[in-house]
Amino acid sequence: MAVAEQESYIVNLKKEGENKMSFWKNKKVLVTGAGGFIGSHFIEEFAALNIYVVGSYFRSVPGTFGNRGKIKRVKLDLLNFSRVLSLCKKEKIDIILHCAALDGNIEFKMKNSARIMNENMRMVSNILDVAKDLKIKDVMLTSSAEIYSPQVKSPIIEEDDHEKFFHYSENGYVLAKIFSEVLGKLYAKQFGVNVFLPRPTNAYGPGDEFDTSTNRVIPSMIQKALHGEQIEIWGNGRQIRGFIYVNDLVKSILLMIESRRYQTLNIATKESISILNLAKTISRIIGVKPNIHLDTKKPAGIKERVLSVKKLNSIINFTPRSLEEGLAETIDWYKNVYGTK
Repeated sequence: MAVAEQESYIVNLKKEGENKMSFWKNKKVLVTGAGGFIGSHFIEEFAALNIYVVGSYFRSVPGTFGNRGKIKRVKLDLLNFSRVLSLCKKEKIDIILHCAALDGNIEFKMKNSARIMNENMRMVSNILDVAKDLKIKDVMLTSSAEIYSPQVKSPIIEEDDHEKFFHYSENGYVLAKIFSEVLGKLYAKQFGVNVFLPRPTNAYGPGDEFDTSTNRVIPSMIQKALHGEQIEIWGNGRQIRGFIYVNDLVKSILLMIESRRYQTLNIATKESISILNLAKTISRIIGVKPNIHLDTKKPAGIKERVLSVKKLNSIINFTPRSLEEGLAETIDWYKNVYGTK
């Protein structure tokens, strides 16, 4: 990087930090699911900005942050309305970023669909009621690209959502995301809460869940390729998906809140890739010969789910990492934390 370019880059970084500080300064933020993958990265982002944040967790204990600086962790059952209300009142919370959710692998979702929908909806309901009662103006509910119907053609725009193409599913997780959006919009209209509904594509990066039982595609592929195991892909591997590096996801959501231009927003990148080529790319970056098995008897899901990022690109002030770069960073992180054997 040339000297002039480097100086410009530093100035832009400084301006970005100042803009964030002007918005978040003196605000107290609650991040739910702070022990989870996305929630923990919100915590780290706020820690870097020296913003006061309460990180709540229940099942997953946060491993990378503690009661340091302006970061406070609290064990909290989000299904208990009175405790959520008490915490937000005590801490004088100004903004809630709701990242917590009951989720699991395919088998868990199939066996626990009612429980997953029930608990996830109750958590959202409690969060919105607390915001209403305490006059908390800003609430972010993490949604998902899965709310879009399989019949919608890619690249999917925000307007082609469940209000236009509703698709019933017995997947309680997907239904909870859809109806959480519905409830959030109704609360925004009736009670004046600013409800932000980011719809992320598949997130990945350092700190991801590398437990193979979760069936998260990138962590599973990285782990198997590093350990010389066969990567199994359901279907013919031609299904197209998008992925976003977790730090870019967090920055995008924060800019969504700061800009206040969109209630719903796709969070993704312009890149997309087939699942088969994803496995080959990961193997190449690691430096091993692809060891892939296609199980064409298993369901592969929809052929293509790629999100339009036209609206996102109108508010972000950075270039998201390429998939190649993000995968390399994630693989390096995994090697440093877990080793290769």
